[in-house]
Order: sequence, then structure tokens, then C-alpha cells
Amino acid sequence: CIPLLMSIEDSFTQFWSLRTLGIIMSGPSVLDARDKQNEFVNKSVILETGGTGLVTWLVNTLLEASSKQPDGQQQVSDLILMATSDILQSILCSQHDTTKPEHFSLFIETLATGYRALLATLRTETP
Repeated sequence: CIPLLMSIEDSFTQFWSLRTLGIIMSGPSVLDARDKQNEFVNKSVILETGGTGLVTWLVNTLLEASSKQPDGQQQVSDLILMATSDILQSILCSQHDTTKPEHFSLFIETLATGYRALLATLRTETP
């Protein structure tokens, strides 16, 4: 069902799917004791099942956030952007110790391809 996540069109459903995915990969809270073995297994299964397509989709979600539609509306909802950012943050930062090196490298390489758009996102003002 992981590949189906990328085809969900309803923002509410997509947000909760991403939040669930993030919790499965990283545990319920940073306040709870981490179960590194479960994190490692869950991340491995999810990232191998979703493969390069999932990684590319997650990164493209961030890249789309920096572009606007002709009417000035943002293409990606803030909730989906938040859930996607949480997943990437846990994979690359706070819980990188349970991410396989090849998955870590894949995310970094995919992020590097869109670094200009990501920098533009960082420079934009929030309302």
C-alpha cells in the first residue's frame, strides 16, 4: 500500500497517511524511549517497498511547496508539507542512526538535485 500513498488526491487523507508513515518509521514520540531495532526494520521495509519513487515523491513535495500556481495558491497544503518535512527530518537528522546508509545517500542525492528550489523555499517569507 506504500506506493498508493503517492496517488492519494484528498489532502486530509494524504496528511494522515503521511503522519502514520512517519510514526511507524520513527516511533510515537521523541519523549518515549526509542526502540532502535524497530525503527531500523520499519524504515528499511518502508523505504525498500516505496523505493526510489517514494524518496523522489517526498522530496518533490518539498520542491512543489516553493512554486505557486498562476492564481498565487500554493500547490501543496501546509499540513502535507509539515508531515513530509517531519519524515525527512527523522530520516536525515534526529533518527538518522536507524537509517541505512544507502537510504540516507538516496535522500541526500535526491535533495541535491533540487537544491536551488529548496534554497528558494528557505528564503521565502511566511505570512
